[in-house]
Amino acid sequence: MNMRRSCLWIVAAVALAVSPFAAASGVLETARELGTTTYRASTWGSSGEDAIDCVQFVLEVVKQVAADEDRPDAVTPALKRALYIQLSEEDHANLQQMVDDGDPQITGVQKALVDAGLGHPVAAEDAQPGDLVQYWYRSGGRWYGHSAIVEQIVDREATLYGSHKTTLQSERHLERSERQGGVGSGPVFDLTDPKRKVYVVRWIAPQ
Repeated sequence: MNMRRSCLWIVAAVALAVSPFAAASGVLETARELGTTTYRASTWGSSGEDAIDCVQFVLEVVKQVAADEDRPDAVTPALKRALYIQLSEEDHANLQQMVDDGDPQITGVQKALVDAGLGHPVAAEDAQPGDLVQYWYRSGGRWYGHSAIVEQIVDREATLYGSHKTTLQSERHLERSERQGGVGSGPVFDLTDPKRKVYVVRWIAPQ
């Protein structure tokens, strides 16, 4: 191999190593590893032994990826508050209107990572596996939120990986009332569905 071709291969390898897609893929690999080891037997929930909810799992993924990149201090209390969408009492009372308006505070993990310099926002139509998502859906006339990691996209339909309450694919054979939830592959839907409010963020690898 001549020197010019060798240099081109090196440049290509470096570009791949720091590309947004490579960073996003690392997030997904971390999520799957946690989901099949540490949280393999977990059920869905915000409290209790062996329970973990959607934002708790996403935070654990963020913490692990940051630690793997030797920047654990980037996961600050402010990042956690933003990811958990911890609102003032007044804002919490106005949550439904804030979701309607697309207030930045309700974008969850997107705001958390962008403010911390760990991610950049991505349009829903440009989402890739490994991107992190905060989305809102309506049920009974009210908005409800969920957070997860994009696992795959096929024909515009995205499968989300994370901690799910009633949409865990491994429990689809059970009656809804019998589902315990847990970590794994979950809901599948079009991220550009106008009936949902979807906020996507892509992890930025250190340069």
